[in-house]
Amino acid sequence: MEISFITDNRFRKLNMIFRLFGAGILPQAAKEFPMFFGKEIYLSNAIFNMSISIPYHQSVWDACFEERPDAKLVEIAPDIVEKLDNLDIPITPENDPIFAEVKDAIKNKFSENETAVAEIMKSVFGFDLFRKLIIVVDLYSQSNSSFGHKLAINKDIAVIGYAVGENVLKKDPNEPICIILHELLHALISRYKIIKQFESSNTFEEALIRYFAPYGELTEKLGFHVKNSKDMYSKQVKQIKNAEGQEPIVELAGALFDYSKSKPNGITLWEFLTKKGFDKYIDTSNLR
Repeated sequence: MEISFITDNRFRKLNMIFRLFGAGILPQAAKEFPMFFGKEIYLSNAIFNMSISIPYHQSVWDACFEERPDAKLVEIAPDIVEKLDNLDIPITPENDPIFAEVKDAIKNKFSENETAVAEIMKSVFGFDLFRKLIIVVDLYSQSNSSFGHKLAINKDIAVIGYAVGENVLKKDPNEPICIILHELLHALISRYKIIKQFESSNTFEEALIRYFAPYGELTEKLGFHVKNSKDMYSKQVKQIKNAEGQEPIVELAGALFDYSKSKPNGITLWEFLTKKGFDKYIDTSNLR
């Protein structure tokens, strides 16, 4: 899987905006203060709404599927480009060394482990990797944290946003690749339409992926991190459940522990979960 990066100012601004509005977690804006304040928050909201309603496109991120994303953005969304250029927020220069360091950290870790990643994705999930992964990298205002989110996919390409704090690599050089693997799982689940649409299906998907990455079964197998303890994962599941409402995720947690314990050969996670009665939440028809 080819990995490329975008650090263009306009796409980084878009990444910030989607981080605030795209996941429906407006409190994230408080963490970005004072970058988004006053009229800038209203302009950003206008840009977001325009970005998800471009005729004949999924969203503004379709520009990233082209050879020249910057030129395609101007072509399909000139009004958005104008508003982005008028969005007065502080933005780190594109040639800041932090971006080169983060790119190298992700590329090196992935290239060293690409075969293992591909094998695990196939054996556990039944997934083939995308042909290309595009990562929009910007600097996060929280210096010791990083934050990823899925932006767009098509059959061959996934676009992921990654905001990284300036101290993250010093704190943990494996954190970027672990966050990227978490978001890659979101992108692959979307590509194969695995999770059926039901009330708070996003909660179900998040609880499932958290078991594997960024600090779970997948990243442990790759040697990036010790897996979160059963108690820690159960605590995360409880937090997600309390935040989003009652979901079948407590039962899901138990099934994931059983899967990990039994280590079934030749059976994908989805087949295992189907046998456990989760077929009303998952659809594997696109894996065939």
